[in-house]
Amino acid sequence: RWNLTNHKHGAIWVASAHQGFVRGLAFSRKGHHFISASDDKTVKLWSATADREATEPLATYLGRYPFTGIDHHWKDHMFATSGATVQLWDTSRSEALQSFEWGADTVTSVRFNPAQHSLLCCLSADRGVTMYDVNSGSALQKMTMQTRANAACWNPMEPMHVTLASED
Repeated sequence: RWNLTNHKHGAIWVASAHQGFVRGLAFSRKGHHFISASDDKTVKLWSATADREATEPLATYLGRYPFTGIDHHWKDHMFATSGATVQLWDTSRSEALQSFEWGADTVTSVRFNPAQHSLLCCLSADRGVTMYDVNSGSALQKMTMQTRANAACWNPMEPMHVTLASED
């Protein structure tokens, strides 16, 4: 963690968080905690207000597959992970609440919509962009792009617009 308001250089908090590469980070929308996802098949919940000596996570969540991405829900204490499947997690439970699949290769990224909180955009290695409704537990639509999208971002001013970054 870095404090950009302090003009001293260097990190204010460092932890050996995972055994593998960290593939995603996301803050809770209120900023009290953040989550990290790794290809070591773990997600860890961290306090954003901990002091320098607090290097243990608040919680650890174990998956069956390596994680490739993560995003925190805009309102609830939930997060979504990507990997071999898309999973929806509650921070108070040790196992995933839901798992989503739509015949895709590895899902590389997940992003919650800032206005329609149950809408989740997922990008997959097969050039797919899939929208899931986490309330109903179902996929709404899958589109196949000409090139593989590697990042998605919802427009906070017009939340029905999503921007994709692709390999081209």
